[in-house]
Amino acid sequence: MSTHIVNALSYIDEQLISEAENFVPKKHYKASAVKIGAISLAACLILVLLIPLLKKPTADFAPTLCTSCNVQTFSFAEMQTHHVFGQIFPKTLPKDYHPDGEIYVMDDTTVETVFCNHFTGDIINLIISPKKYFAGIDTTDKVLYHENEEAGVTSYIYVDTGDYIGYFFSEKSDLATLEGFDKMIESMK
Repeated sequence: MSTHIVNALSYIDEQLISEAENFVPKKHYKASAVKIGAISLAACLILVLLIPLLKKPTADFAPTLCTSCNVQTFSFAEMQTHHVFGQIFPKTLPKDYHPDGEIYVMDDTTVETVFCNHFTGDIINLIISPKKYFAGIDTTDKVLYHENEEAGVTSYIYVDTGDYIGYFFSEKSDLATLEGFDKMIESMK
């Protein structure tokens, strides 16, 4: 039987033999529970730090109602003393919301701005315009809902401030449940 093995070995290609002689096995590392735990903890910390940044609403807001009118920008504090909108612009905001960038005033007739909550990623849009632009709108102090296939339920409210209507809308939040939203509405009247 040994002669059969010797004869069979003579048929093996020399290149295969040289490759087998120079073969270096790959090292297999075993991950310890401590290493896996440390890597998992690091990944969790990175996610905890990044998630609020990923949810952050965009600040790239520009007025949409008017493309060829005179647009001025104001800060939240400046709007409180604006000669047209100072008395009706909101003085208080819902909890954790703040103005996101500039407040736009177009031709001294219309205001457009965004208030955002960086914790939830929600944005409340506000447009204030003369009543003539909102003919036939129900301006009771109730929050209205509109089914939207893309955003789920959108809540909105029209607030009558005398000569102007304030139109608030949110694609993510139920305005009726936002802490401090009712005070925001009252601060406009």
